[in-house]
Amino acid sequence: MKIVKTTDNDLGNLSGVRFRARRIDAADPANATDKIFTTDKEGLIAAELAVGKYEVTEVMTEKQAKRYSQPAKAVFTLTEKNPLAEVRMKNTEKKIGLKIVKTSDDGKVGGISFHLTQISPEEKDLGTYETDEEGKIAATGLEAGAVVRVTEEIPEGYVSEEPEKELTLVRGMNSISFANRQITGRLKISKTTRLSGSEYVPVEGAVYAVYDADHDKAAEAATDENGEVSFEGLVYGGYTYKEILAPDGFEPDGTEYGVSIREDGETVTEERENGRKRGSISVYKTDENGSALSEVVFQLDYSLDNGETWQPVRAVRDPEFTQAGSCSSEGLSDGRLTTGEDGMAVFEGLAVSTPVQTILYRVTEISTKDGYSLLTSPVFEGELTDPDAPELGFTAVNYPVFTLPRTGGGGFAGICIAVCLAAMSAGLVIRTLLTDRSAGRRARRTGNDKTLNRKESI
Repeated sequence: MKIVKTTDNDLGNLSGVRFRARRIDAADPANATDKIFTTDKEGLIAAELAVGKYEVTEVMTEKQAKRYSQPAKAVFTLTEKNPLAEVRMKNTEKKIGLKIVKTSDDGKVGGISFHLTQISPEEKDLGTYETDEEGKIAATGLEAGAVVRVTEEIPEGYVSEEPEKELTLVRGMNSISFANRQITGRLKISKTTRLSGSEYVPVEGAVYAVYDADHDKAAEAATDENGEVSFEGLVYGGYTYKEILAPDGFEPDGTEYGVSIREDGETVTEERENGRKRGSISVYKTDENGSALSEVVFQLDYSLDNGETWQPVRAVRDPEFTQAGSCSSEGLSDGRLTTGEDGMAVFEGLAVSTPVQTILYRVTEISTKDGYSLLTSPVFEGELTDPDAPELGFTAVNYPVFTLPRTGGGGFAGICIAVCLAAMSAGLVIRTLLTDRSAGRRARRTGNDKTLNRKESI
């Protein structure tokens, strides 16, 4: 038996390669042959064997198996007429390969492109490859010892700490990995309200919701004591947000605003303002018979220091902005309104109390129609706080003034009757006033009248 060992590369014949020769036709185990032979320095094996049928296979080391493919088995028969069998075993060098493995924090690994460039021993383009569903690429036909640059085409919405890598290829299958993560950012909303022309204060307790591109709610939170709320970890893409609950005393901002997260780590800052809810105080003026009284003047004052000081409300200058002390009623002058033929004086467009500012109001009768007594105590003193319908309504009753007779013998009796009636009338007014002021405060605490269908009488 003669074995000639060759390879397909420039190394030529190989020495030290082992082959197993096994007789496969021996019926008697004593005649069986199973021997290992090793090539000499010229890559040759010459061995004497008994006649019979043999199978020869190459016994490769782990190192050889990585570099070369396994040759096919050789089968031959030695006979007396054909006493020599020559076997040629040629090894084909395995292709050099590169496996690229792609990972991502959200599991998106398929369909991502990588470009390969050989930069030594000579520079050449090795092509562009795309990952499969498992995020893998197998590039073959590369040169051992070559230095290769692998560059990822990072998909939109992602970042990579190392999008380009280089490696020197060794024989066998080389491996390299790339990891991506989604771009994330932060949305910060700053909520304020305007107390005066240039004075702004933060609003706590405004609840905002953030929605993703499919309009699914991504997050919900309320502003803190600084009027701020932040939504962290929003991934790349477009969002909308809106106020879904306003604090007491404020008009909710129902507008849906759009924002986008485009840069990794960016903070998108939005500034929003809440306007106050508006309320009203209505006074219905009647005489003792319930008939409307016109030409009665009422003044509305407000206080921001819990009643220590008072100022008359003023006409609205900015119709889009309601602040403490503003009033939108037509005919307002120095905080005063005069009842019309219907006996009504309505102070409209009043700012209600909020968690950031308490406003007290006081309604006082300034002058009344000739022949009627003037109310000496305020018709109302308190807050507008009802979050749904901050409106108050009162009925104020004026009684006629009783006069003394000027002449006549029965003057004394007339005087006594008039004084008594006046005293009784005054007592009635005072008692009614005190009762109604208490009722007014109770109404403020428990829920004020929303219409004039239920009136407080003074």
